[in-house]
Formats: sequence, structure tokens, C-alpha cells
Amino acid sequence: MIMFDYKRELLMIKNVLSLAILVLLMACATSGPGSSRASRSGPITVDGIAEISAGDAYDVVEKLRAGWLRSRGPNSVSDPSPAYPTIYVDGTRRGEMDMLRTISVMDIQEIDFLSTQEANLRYGQGHFGGIIHVTTKR
Repeated sequence: MIMFDYKRELLMIKNVLSLAILVLLMACATSGPGSSRASRSGPITVDGIAEISAGDAYDVVEKLRAGWLRSRGPNSVSDPSPAYPTIYVDGTRRGEMDMLRTISVMDIQEIDFLSTQEANLRYGQGHFGGIIHVTTKR
């Protein structure tokens, strides 16, 4: 009888610990320091753009996700200049932030932000400020 209670208690502790670990893992996966998800609330879609008055992609980002336009700190220890996102349009590198001024709101399907880690995995090293990726209606 004593062994039975002991096993049941161990099983209960194991289940509670498993649940706690699962909750912690889910919390870490959705946001946290350094996570791209922490600095955004998802991609900007056509529906979101329709709700504001904007003339170009820069205006859209500035009004809906201003945090994407900020520096991510210095490029590196040897290069203390600020690291701003690189602009990609339809998967092709197009330049710096001023490139957003050349993209008409009418041409935008979606705008998304990729963190430094995501950008480096997808497009190679050197994206210290992450990427603002614009998908056009083509």
C-alpha cells in the first residue's frame, strides 16, 4: 500500500514537471530577448495597409511597425556604426532604408521583418540589422 502511494506521487510530480517545462518552452519560443517576435506583431498585410493613409512602404512601416526602422545596435565591435535593416523586395536585396520610399503602397502585398538570425540563415551572413522584406503584388 505504501509503495502504491509513492508511485502515484512520483507520477503526479513527473506530470506537473512535464507540464511546467512545456509551458516554459512555449513561452520562450513565442517571444523573448533577441527574438524577432518580441519587436513585432506579425507581417503587415494588404488589410493592415488599407486601414491607414500612406504613400509608400516607408510610411506604412513607420505607421504600423515603427520599431522595425530602429537601429539594432552597432554592426560589430570593430564597426560601431548603427545596424539598420537591409531592404529586400521579392527575395532580392535592394539596399538600405531609403529604398522603402521608392515602393508605392499600391504595389505592396506584404511587408515582414526578419531578425538578424533569420536573415543570416535565409540570405547569408552580414545582416546585422535584420531585414525588412517587401513582397509585391507582381
